[in-house]
Amino acid sequence: MKYVEFITESSFRAKVVFIHSAPFDPINGLQKSEEELLKTGTFVEEILAASSQPGKDALLYIDPTTKKLWYEYVVIPVERTTDNELKAVVEQQKAALTDAHDAIAYQGEEIMLLKQEVEALKGGQA
Repeated sequence: MKYVEFITESSFRAKVVFIHSAPFDPINGLQKSEEELLKTGTFVEEILAASSQPGKDALLYIDPTTKKLWYEYVVIPVERTTDNELKAVVEQQKAALTDAHDAIAYQGEEIMLLKQEVEALKGGQA
């Protein structure tokens, strides 16, 4: 049995906002009685998986009286970016890559100098 908590929109429609697969589990349960849980939600036997629809988000709804569940699919808003915004992001990424490359090159030079110092301390022996 699964517990679904919902926000009522009408007498036959409520948006599911929380699901718990083992509400009475002694360790991972909600540590509430059945009566307490029924104040904010209900129990269902099964929750079907949402279908995958590119560009859409699945919202789970329930009819509180019949306990019938269904999904409604809403379009995920696409964030519009201008060419100038994209160019600015590309320039920031180029600068970050250049900085990283310079740091790696500097570390390479430091390693070479340290190797030379180690060799000099060894007396030129490998």
